[in-house]
Amino acid sequence: MASRYSMPSSPSSASGMCPGSPSSTRSLDDLLTCPICLDEYKDPKTLLCLHSFCYKCLENCKRSYRRDITCPVCKKVTPLSSFGIGGLQNDFRIQQIRDILVNRPNSPGTSGDDVNMTQSEADGKLCDLCKTQQKKTAAGSHCIQCYMYFCSSCVEKHSTNPLFTSHHVINMLDNHASETLFCKNHKEHPVRYFCKTCVFMMCTICTLDHDPSHAPEPLEKGIIDKYKKQLHDSLRMVHYRLNEVSSRSKYLETVKQSHQRSLQEAQAAIHEKTEEMIKKIREKEQNLVQNLKTLIDQKMHENGLENLGEMNYLKGTMDSLYADIQRVINGSPQDCLIAYDDLANRTKRISEAALPGICKRKKKCQVKFVPSNAEFDVVLGSLQECNLSDMDTDEEAALPPSGSTLNTYTCLMSASPKSPKMSCRVSSILNAMSPSRKTDSKKVSKVKAFGSSVDISPSSPKTINADELLASSNADGGNISPTMSTPSPIMSAPSPIMSVPSPSMSASSPGMSQQDDSMSLVQQHIKLVFKIDQIGGWPGRITSPSSVAFLPDGNLVISECENRLQVFDSAGHSIRIMGWGKMKPQTVVINREGQLVLTDKKDQCVKVFDMNGDAVSTWGTGLFASPSGIAVSSNGNVIVTDLETNNVSIHSPDGGVISQFGSWGSGDYQFNHPTHVTVDQQDNIIVSDAGNSLIKVYNKNGAFVQKFSLLSGKQGLLRRPHGVAADNIGNILIADHDNHRISLFSSEGKFLHHLMTKQDGIRYPTAICFDRNYKHIAVVESHVGFMSKDPHHAVKVYQLS
Repeated sequence: MASRYSMPSSPSSASGMCPGSPSSTRSLDDLLTCPICLDEYKDPKTLLCLHSFCYKCLENCKRSYRRDITCPVCKKVTPLSSFGIGGLQNDFRIQQIRDILVNRPNSPGTSGDDVNMTQSEADGKLCDLCKTQQKKTAAGSHCIQCYMYFCSSCVEKHSTNPLFTSHHVINMLDNHASETLFCKNHKEHPVRYFCKTCVFMMCTICTLDHDPSHAPEPLEKGIIDKYKKQLHDSLRMVHYRLNEVSSRSKYLETVKQSHQRSLQEAQAAIHEKTEEMIKKIREKEQNLVQNLKTLIDQKMHENGLENLGEMNYLKGTMDSLYADIQRVINGSPQDCLIAYDDLANRTKRISEAALPGICKRKKKCQVKFVPSNAEFDVVLGSLQECNLSDMDTDEEAALPPSGSTLNTYTCLMSASPKSPKMSCRVSSILNAMSPSRKTDSKKVSKVKAFGSSVDISPSSPKTINADELLASSNADGGNISPTMSTPSPIMSAPSPIMSVPSPSMSASSPGMSQQDDSMSLVQQHIKLVFKIDQIGGWPGRITSPSSVAFLPDGNLVISECENRLQVFDSAGHSIRIMGWGKMKPQTVVINREGQLVLTDKKDQCVKVFDMNGDAVSTWGTGLFASPSGIAVSSNGNVIVTDLETNNVSIHSPDGGVISQFGSWGSGDYQFNHPTHVTVDQQDNIIVSDAGNSLIKVYNKNGAFVQKFSLLSGKQGLLRRPHGVAADNIGNILIADHDNHRISLFSSEGKFLHHLMTKQDGIRYPTAICFDRNYKHIAVVESHVGFMSKDPHHAVKVYQLS
């Protein structure tokens, strides 16, 4: 690489090196060259080890799954903030050194006239202040803080201005000006001493007049090296304490997530057990009522109550005859003579008729219900403390005790963030907390709850007072668990997204409510239309698909996060490829104008293309660290999630920031890798918080609405959900990545059923998308993993009928 800067060598140099020799040039090139790209620094960033690199070079070296970066030169680890590489300190020294070297004379091997020529005239540097007045005056001085060049008259204005008295101005004609600082009071004398009390640098003259009690220190190399060494020790200690706090925070966060999952799973199990017991009590109630009816019928038969109808008939006949006789008696003599024979015959028949028999008992018998006198004690189960893994205790033992003061170097070695042992422990804890991990029933113990010993083992059923239990259940509305709400009208309607019954979702499976069973009767048939699973760079093959979107004409566009977009027709044939090698698209959607809107990880921005692949606009440069999910609302606003900053931002169609929220954590407005986002018919923002295994919902203004992760019963929890989509009635479809299934939730966050599972061929679902008519659904399956031996990439399109 050709040298742009050269340091002039003194003719009396003891080394005898020729001025401008290759070795001296190379040292300057190395000073201003990035060790990675071997080119001039572009936006240099400094690590804790004080090595500097280009921003892009560090971005390429950083591993996405880690929150630190290893120096490519000395291999020291620098922790990163939530802003990633962008949060590192800028190295301003590089630009200062570059400006100083640019203003030095090229080499002394020139004619006498050229030697006397100023560097400003040689390089054409003009006074920046004179430029504003349309003047061209050669500059002789340079201000490091202002980054401006001044002529002799303008530098006087700059120096006399009170705002700039603390600025350091370099005389560009002095080759050693950059190495020497001059006293502010005595400009011709260099700085030799420093007063720590006044925080002021002084020359020898100022020191003689200074307060001797302040004890100024000479600016010698040994003194400065001593302070630097102390600062390096402080840096190591802060680094160690930071690692210690980070380890404790990560451990406590893991424990918190474990208890939250335990709470949700226990609530679901309690609700399921309660519903089961209520169902059994209802069955006992029906049996008891049936037995009561049978017993009453038997008693009625024994008392001859089957003759009650005949008795009622005779009674009616006698009542009619009695009324007729009384009317004739009270009537005229003619009526008596005319009706006598008929009334006499009717009276004779009634008097001779035999009455039905009646079984008389000495004692009257009555059937009553006698409630059980046993104490009302419904035993649903108990609470057990399960030993998830022995690694939990190892993790806790590995944490240094609070207030410990260990040797700095020992701590740095044991608590290094890149320690594989620490990573293994954290990974084992997370695996142990996985809902799919089965708990060994033998490893249980009793735990005291609220000061009393609670037996959690299933016990034999006791006598239950049915009236009291049913009354209490009806008083509570039958809603035992506070997390399970009454089904909404939306949930009662048949969903347009229903699956074919599979082994993974039978009607009798635990946790499926009665409403879920009724909904399964109207399930729609799902048919695989085509799939794209050939991996490669040729047209028709895919590499690392990250998202999919249906175009207005029914075609399909797939974003391949390595380098391109690829369009397929409705039969799965490749039509065209867009932006090959010019982007790293993460998620692509279609806006109201029918344009492609995508997040680009390569340029860290949002790009808009037309259907021909021509760029329309680009916005968001400098706003994002790692843009991932994207969605477009009904009014054209764009919602973007950022993996690095754990932020969700709402933008106008032209990219203006309307609002933004989010940081790293597990709160309502905090995220841990928000991978995907979508909007429903009401423009509610639905975010998949993959790291926290949660789905979070916000209204169109960004206000928190709800979050959910719980499935039903033994279905467990979501595990690293990725893609989300909403149908036309508000139901939410979720790509449950690590559980290998597509799950359907209501708009209130209640689990309905699984649309597709691993038994249906689903593996690592990453993104999902509906077409405009909600007749087709596309699923992206993608998994590489760390050191994975079985990568999997596919895009599948299903038809709903």
